[in-house]
Amino acid sequence: MNLKQIRPSSVSPLTGRRYGTVLCFSLLLGLPATLQAAPHIPSSESEVLEVLPTQLRGNNDPISRLRAQWRANPQDVTTVAALSRLYIETGREQSDPRYYGYAAALLQPWWQQTDPPDELLLLRATIRQHNHEYVAATQDLEHLVKRNPAKTQAWLTLATVQLVNKEYAAARRSCSALATHASTWFATLCYSQVMSQNGEAERAYPLQITLLPSLGKEQVELRQWVLTLLGETAARIGKVPEADQHFQAALAEPRRDNYLLRVYSDFLISQQRPLDVITLLQDKTSDDALLLRLAIASRDARQTAETARYQALLEARYQAAKLRGSTLHAEDEALYARTFGAAT
Repeated sequence: MNLKQIRPSSVSPLTGRRYGTVLCFSLLLGLPATLQAAPHIPSSESEVLEVLPTQLRGNNDPISRLRAQWRANPQDVTTVAALSRLYIETGREQSDPRYYGYAAALLQPWWQQTDPPDELLLLRATIRQHNHEYVAATQDLEHLVKRNPAKTQAWLTLATVQLVNKEYAAARRSCSALATHASTWFATLCYSQVMSQNGEAERAYPLQITLLPSLGKEQVELRQWVLTLLGETAARIGKVPEADQHFQAALAEPRRDNYLLRVYSDFLISQQRPLDVITLLQDKTSDDALLLRLAIASRDARQTAETARYQALLEARYQAAKLRGSTLHAEDEALYARTFGAAT
């Protein structure tokens, strides 16, 4: 698991919130593979092509209220930061990449600045990280921690990028900086994750266990993050029953986390439990990474018709991503090709 990105509002284990990997989806999700690049022509004016997210259709939710404040003063940094954060959080939770675009649009007045306000610089780095623009994200984050070394979120996001790039020594330095300048609790979490991914999972696991007692039941996202990390680390060291228990405890937290669903599905597939994956994911096909796991599980369960349908959806979405110039699917496309022997 990549170092799950603590949301910008989090600075301590008592108030923190956090990340899961968001993957793109397209308007072509219902087209068969043979028509994946063909335009769709509505059969009548009453045909629904797309349903706007709930947050864009009402006036009483937090996004609508913040949008009204932003329209009244589009240069107000506090409002821009709050609305951008909410867009990013919504994009993560709903696996909807459009919200990252909304956030980026809000930041356009500051997008090319070399020295924007701290919170906007962090949000710009977060969007760049999501878009796999790791060099630009790293530059933003290194600039931010140099300017404000007590910024917990910035160190954690920097460590995330370094782990993605397998820069383990650099990630350890970021964790060390956390211990020196910011939060010891998050520094311990940071170190344990680097250890788990870099051959020291046996040592990382008991360290991660010690993190849970500091968290109250109201800290849903942090608890879910730590439990997910425990599940992954336990699986790495062969503690299969313990891994399953940690994943189940994470799922019991009252929020959806697509990263958790993805890694737990991978665990279940590795344990030859495809029917459990199908039960877990059958109503979650809007997320491409989860749809891929569902396709693999249906193949393993010999559900031929369902497998063919999921493959057609995936190939349509991968092709649509290529037309947009997106590379966010690259890792999953490689897994798809290895699994099904198909190129997109």
